[in-house]
Amino acid sequence: MDRQRAGAGHQIPRGRQFHQRRNRLSPDSASRSPPRAHSLGLGQLLGARGDHWSAADTFQSLVAIAPRSVKAWSRLAIEFQALGRHADAAGAFHKVLELDPELPGAQYVLGRSLAQLRQTDEAAKLLSVVRDGSDRPIDPVLRAKARIQLKRLSRTRTLATSSWIRR
Repeated sequence: MDRQRAGAGHQIPRGRQFHQRRNRLSPDSASRSPPRAHSLGLGQLLGARGDHWSAADTFQSLVAIAPRSVKAWSRLAIEFQALGRHADAAGAFHKVLELDPELPGAQYVLGRSLAQLRQTDEAAKLLSVVRDGSDRPIDPVLRAKARIQLKRLSRTRTLATSSWIRR
């Protein structure tokens, strides 16, 4: 029995060394390391509690150490939107789409930020892609939201044109 315990106790450090070596060699496995997972969870908790500044700071730290994390960039962009920092949100969503070009959710929320920045043509293009679909299946709710945003953009363009004509 003592030999079994001693053998098992010896295996724990060897297992730890194996996982540490694997994390150094594989960036994908390192992105699931506990500190990064805890940072992601902490940022999400802060955002859910309405502390968007702290959440954005947490996600900015996370993207600095995991620059290829789509989830970290997405969460950072969402926090920027919640803070009304649409230019920063658009930059972060562009990074998300650079990492995963066909992500409909990112296209939709980028379109919303661009609409807030009055970049209506680019916003309409992105929202149209979400509304009309792509090679990937798109959630019908997201498709409906894109349709609603496009209608709002259309009304905004009409109002802007008519107010310009009146002047």
